[in-house]
Amino acid sequence: MKQLGKIIFGIFASVVVTSCIENDIPFPRLDCTMSAVSVEGSKGYTTTIHGDTTIVTIDIDENVDLRAVKFGSLSIANQDKATIRYADGRSLTEGDSWNLRRGEVLFVNIYGYLTPYKFVGTQSVEKRFRVEGQMGDSYFEENVGEGVENRIALANVPKGTDFSQINVLELKLGPEGCTTLSPNIVGVTDFTSTSGEDHIKVVTVSYRDVVQTWRIIIQEGSTSVTRVNAWAKSATIYAAGVQDEEHIIEYRRAGESTWSRATLSSDAEGTFVADIKGLTPDTDYECRALSNGEESGVMAFTTEAAPDLQNAGFEDWELSGKALWLPYTLSDPIIHTFTDPTHPGEEFKIRYWDTGNHGAITLGSSNSIPLSAARAANLTSIAPYEGEDAAFLQSKFVGIGVAGKLAGGNIFTGTFGVVQGTNGTTYLGIPFTSRPKRLVGYYQYKPQPINRVLKPDGVDGTFITSDWADKSDTLNMVFALADWKIPHEVRTDRKNRMDFTPKTPGLIAWGNFTSAEETNDWTRFEIPLEFFDEYAKPNHMVVMITSSKWSDYFTGGDNSALIIDGLHLEYE
Repeated sequence: MKQLGKIIFGIFASVVVTSCIENDIPFPRLDCTMSAVSVEGSKGYTTTIHGDTTIVTIDIDENVDLRAVKFGSLSIANQDKATIRYADGRSLTEGDSWNLRRGEVLFVNIYGYLTPYKFVGTQSVEKRFRVEGQMGDSYFEENVGEGVENRIALANVPKGTDFSQINVLELKLGPEGCTTLSPNIVGVTDFTSTSGEDHIKVVTVSYRDVVQTWRIIIQEGSTSVTRVNAWAKSATIYAAGVQDEEHIIEYRRAGESTWSRATLSSDAEGTFVADIKGLTPDTDYECRALSNGEESGVMAFTTEAAPDLQNAGFEDWELSGKALWLPYTLSDPIIHTFTDPTHPGEEFKIRYWDTGNHGAITLGSSNSIPLSAARAANLTSIAPYEGEDAAFLQSKFVGIGVAGKLAGGNIFTGTFGVVQGTNGTTYLGIPFTSRPKRLVGYYQYKPQPINRVLKPDGVDGTFITSDWADKSDTLNMVFALADWKIPHEVRTDRKNRMDFTPKTPGLIAWGNFTSAEETNDWTRFEIPLEFFDEYAKPNHMVVMITSSKWSDYFTGGDNSALIIDGLHLEYE
């Protein structure tokens, strides 16, 4: 009997070892998405997917040597089940030195499935150049590549300046504390031109193992408007003039004869700025600057249009078949058509609004419906905030047993993509080129305790664990502007996920509103946009609203109900 036990154990061990070698592990492939990384001097990071590898690009403070960055910590989903090692098999330890100029590769191993991550670093050196009596800001240019190295730092001075007595107040072209200049031209320097053309000094900049050649240029400038950032109802005008002199910015509507004087919001070191309010959208204007008796040329600019949302009160709906409510009518025009290389042969059409519940009706009825239909079905007695209808978004479990999942009631600008079993894809975003400052509207919310949690621990791994059960559900609204080639695809399939977060590439501005509070009356909400780049122009706008914040992960409370009405874009 003992001998038989040894034989059976030997066969079992052989099967396990063989299984490991062939990577045919009888365990599910768990999510190991990275949620955070901390290294010395980190100022943030972005992730991109290249084949099977996730590339993590970390922005590092200029005072840290990219060749020896101390590792701090790393957080991934299902970390308690994971082993993280370097390519050579070493374990990951806090304080490890990473060469982020070359890149560091880690492998996450969960049940024998290996997921590679490559970490690389980027570093931006703050550059400063100031001279006494300077006009406006300094200009820096670095054109490096294909055997060409052209680095320029340029400052303008008033006409008639003595170039033999240029007082360089500051010159910083490398990291603080470890950079040397040869020659060091800070202080009074002779920039007299021997050729009668540009006034140039050539400086060698050295730090760590970096050696660069810079041309430091001084030239005569003139009073000028250097830039205009025009919004729908306001504009910020930047100008350059003679330091320590009176500075003026004026503006007028194109075609008018009288100039209006703007109040300066900033005036320092020859650079002055005015923020003008109360302009008319989609209108041509002109502006100019005055300094030391000198008048700049006239610069023309046009304010942005101020379009509002279409069907912002959700008055228009159409019942497709017997189960799917669409937040538009089939007679509505198609505003955008596009294709996506990841879904060859598919052509996607956007009317304006859509819902992700196209997939939910394969197992039940639509749960993003007009408020009038919800009232008729006795799901609510609430009347619209304004008009005749509104959007009623309800989270509910669709399907039977393990074949079902929680579907959050949702509505968004964009279009539904494709059904993938009990998963699906959506495309967020509609063509949009203006820059509103906020989204406002009205809502009522009846949250329920979370009683649906995606596959608790031990089954398929989790993004949200069973610890969330019985906590209150939470509504979620996102308002965003982006610069994308096509609308952004969101995928719920855990093996091929694509989320939408503030770190999504191409985002220009992001706003978010969440609440787990029950309301007893119509409540005003406001979602101000945080602009990551106030000068970038968008080509897409996203409004996304759901009754359960984590419904993309099929987690929430049955019958959590969110009613939305009276949406409106506000401009400044």
